[in-house]
Amino acid sequence: MAFREVVAALSTSVVAVAALVVAAPSASAAAKYCNYNLSADAGECFYSHHALAQRKAALAQVDYIHVVNWVNYNTGAGVLEIGGSSACTLAIDNEGKKLPDLTKLRYRLPDGSAGATLNNSISSVKVYNGCVVQFFDGVGYSGAVSPWTGANPDLSYMGFYDRASSLDIT
Repeated sequence: MAFREVVAALSTSVVAVAALVVAAPSASAAAKYCNYNLSADAGECFYSHHALAQRKAALAQVDYIHVVNWVNYNTGAGVLEIGGSSACTLAIDNEGKKLPDLTKLRYRLPDGSAGATLNNSISSVKVYNGCVVQFFDGVGYSGAVSPWTGANPDLSYMGFYDRASSLDIT
């Protein structure tokens, strides 16, 4: 291959690589606004909080909790809103509001692949509509337990920063 052909081939390759880099979605474009509906046992993620809110409205979802894996509700790394079709009560039968293993609940990446699990990644939480969420240190509601209500922008103050492995909402 002549020198000019090699340079032309390299130039074409550099342009192609540069085009891929430009076309790649930025980290801020990730589908990081996720919803998990306990009543439907289904979750999905969106590219904007507005799209998430529209979907929840279409489902007529009652919000239970809003968890973020950064303190002060910083949405840089991901948001998960959990809700369902019925209100929170102190009833004994709340099986529909339990997540025994947060290692099985994952954020979704823009390409649809599985991202990080919710396990040991909850840094702040807001609890809505009179609900109480109990975070457990272990899978299957084992280990230390910590109940939460209202707005809690930094779980490290109570020693439960990035510790939850299962949760129960009443």
